[in-house]
Amino acid sequence: MPQFDLATFPSQIFWLCIIFFVQYLITAKVIVPGFKKIYSTRKDYINEQVQFAQKTAADAEKIKNDYEAKLEQAKTESAAKMTKAMKEVQITTDQKISELDSKLAQDLKVYEKKLADLRISMKDDLDDIAASSAITVLNKISNITVTKKNIEKYIN
Repeated sequence: MPQFDLATFPSQIFWLCIIFFVQYLITAKVIVPGFKKIYSTRKDYINEQVQFAQKTAADAEKIKNDYEAKLEQAKTESAAKMTKAMKEVQITTDQKISELDSKLAQDLKVYEKKLADLRISMKDDLDDIAASSAITVLNKISNITVTKKNIEKYIN
């Protein structure tokens, strides 16, 4: 085998060192800096994207908090307006009820007066009817002539 010939070892070692050294220089000066640049660019891009994502998440959180604050404020305002409206309705209702109560009280007084007047007139009419019925019955039963004046003594 020619590669194991001892006479060719020094030249093989020489060319091995030269090729190894050139390959080392190419790797160290061209390939590794290229990889470092790619790695650095990639790392910077990822960091930018992470920062952008964090900023976006913070903005989204802020928007969410603003939304929730506005929603809470709207609920509070709505509840306040609802309470105010209910108070106004209650006041209006109470006023209407008091107006109706006073009107009903007046109407009740008027109708009670009419009823009292009617009761008095009915009593008078009833007295007249009782007197005339008594006169008629007594005149038919007995031969005595009874007058209204005589009967009124006994009715009242």
